[in-house]
Amino acid sequence: LVEGDARESSYGRAAAAANAGREHLAAIAIWKKADSEGLGDSVKRHADAAYITLDIVPPRIDLFGDSERLSRGEALVDQGMDDEAIEALRPIFDRRSALERDEHRRLAFAYSRSLAREHQLDDAMLVLRMSAGEMPRAADRREVYLFAARLLEEAGEIDRAIAALEG
Repeated sequence: LVEGDARESSYGRAAAAANAGREHLAAIAIWKKADSEGLGDSVKRHADAAYITLDIVPPRIDLFGDSERLSRGEALVDQGMDDEAIEALRPIFDRRSALERDEHRRLAFAYSRSLAREHQLDDAMLVLRMSAGEMPRAADRREVYLFAARLLEEAGEIDRAIAALEG
């Protein structure tokens, strides 16, 4: 039985082949099966293409990769649209291990800032704590601690800000 990354890759290749063979309903069925196993992310773009080809509005359209979604999420944060930013950034955070170092850092900052602004300070600190723990470079972790301290200070949590600076 094929498992893990090989299984996920197989679903993606099968859905792409189904679309190439003009078997769009098969591509959608493959996505639904993969999604039921928690592997739908690698297949969803093929399912979206199948829906569009069949002139059906996809249940959700995600034609952008995580880099583009991250940029859109950061723009939402900059515009003060924090609810929307949280919704845009949450799925990327769930897949953060696949991001490049700089993108991971940008995601941690944008996602935690939007959470903090929406009065979810503890969740914002959890995002930063998890991100710092996954960063191999001490300089990157230090930058995350400084950002956490800044968010805590803005929220009036001076004692917690000092603790964040201590790492």
